[in-house]
Amino acid sequence: MPIFCDLCPLGKYQKIVLGTDVSEANAAAVNVTLELAKLCQSFVFVVSAIEVDPAGMGLVLESFFLKRDEIIEKLKKERLSKLETLENKLQQMNIQHKLLLPIESQPHQAIISVAEEEKADAIIVGTQGKTGLKKILLGSVAARTIGHTPCPIMVVPTNAKVGFKNLLMATDGSENSNLALEEALRAAEACQAQLTIVCVVKPNRHPEYKEEAHRIVEETKQKATAKNIEAEVVVLEGEPWLEIVELAKQKDIDVIIMGRYGRTGLKKILMGSVTERVAGYAPCAVLVIPS
Repeated sequence: MPIFCDLCPLGKYQKIVLGTDVSEANAAAVNVTLELAKLCQSFVFVVSAIEVDPAGMGLVLESFFLKRDEIIEKLKKERLSKLETLENKLQQMNIQHKLLLPIESQPHQAIISVAEEEKADAIIVGTQGKTGLKKILLGSVAARTIGHTPCPIMVVPTNAKVGFKNLLMATDGSENSNLALEEALRAAEACQAQLTIVCVVKPNRHPEYKEEAHRIVEETKQKATAKNIEAEVVVLEGEPWLEIVELAKQKDIDVIIMGRYGRTGLKKILMGSVTERVAGYAPCAVLVIPS
């Protein structure tokens, strides 16, 4: 086994699954993967699922008298051609990798399956960045992968920059947020990054909610201070996903780190859907930590 770099911003990630359709929208996700894999000496599984609708393929076969295997083989050759540039980069950077072209009607399932089978440490996917929230709520590959991921997943929007010097950690004090904090502290410590900790209270809540939010961020800051990490704390009031995204823009954040699910019941400050919405609108990469 190789010796992994202690400076890897996401920890010692030995195996990374990159989900890509080889479109321009995925270019930023590819760049992040290459940077991390080189730094962390990771093995990269490039999963480029060939999306096949069984019903649609049946019509094609019937109309053109083509065999299913012929159709799939043609699609594979086309995809391999598009992946050639990426594979050349991986080889030039001496990054160990494996190309996987599964046939799947649900591309996110192919990504999840590889991550589970290979016991991956992280998944990296891109977003189209075309229809924002509507795209996320309709169930994009990224959103569905977030919902089922067995490991941390980084969602990288189109044209996002690569960097780990300015981090934003969103918390609501939940168990899942505490798991996300561990990742945030690890990244901040490794990269000597500036860390901002934010908790958002929804509008028109009882004052005790804001008091609770202040308690949460202060306790979180204490954990950062214990590791000699400089952290700024912020408590905001408003729609959680929107406030997080706006704060990321204002502070020119490189990566937003948050849990997949938030608190429930009367003490709810963040909702589980906040994560998907942040990933849909964020100007930077969003690292989601599953429970």
